[in-house]
Amino acid sequence: MIKPYILACFVGAIGCGSCMSRPPIEDRPSLVLTVKNEANGFSLTLQNPSSYERCIVADDWPTRGGLMANPTMSIAVEEDGERHVMRDENLGHCIGDCGPVRIAAETEITAHLPYSQFPDLPKAAHSSARLVFAPRETPCDRY
Repeated sequence: MIKPYILACFVGAIGCGSCMSRPPIEDRPSLVLTVKNEANGFSLTLQNPSSYERCIVADDWPTRGGLMANPTMSIAVEEDGERHVMRDENLGHCIGDCGPVRIAAETEITAHLPYSQFPDLPKAAHSSARLVFAPRETPCDRY
């Protein structure tokens, strides 16, 4: 007779064969970030070209309103040799972990960062400003 725990492991291995063959984060295709300067801010698109769900740290992606918690650590605008940091917002606090931003396989997520979130950036510099931004990837299976 097959012991229940052996049967459970066998069935689990068959049902999750694709999970076992998933390459580590560093071996997957890179996420592709596209930034466009628009009339009222930066338009962001983060594309997941892989066949697996990918995740980024929640604090590294703007809210629908273009706000970010602790952005000075992950985002800035460079213009004419000067660095302009994004306005810090208090978005509350999660007890424990807030979880990641999930990007389904072969899809993309979008966001908008208004220039008004960079209070020291001169208005005349909006079209020539360059966004310095690199969302950090995190394993999805930790959550």
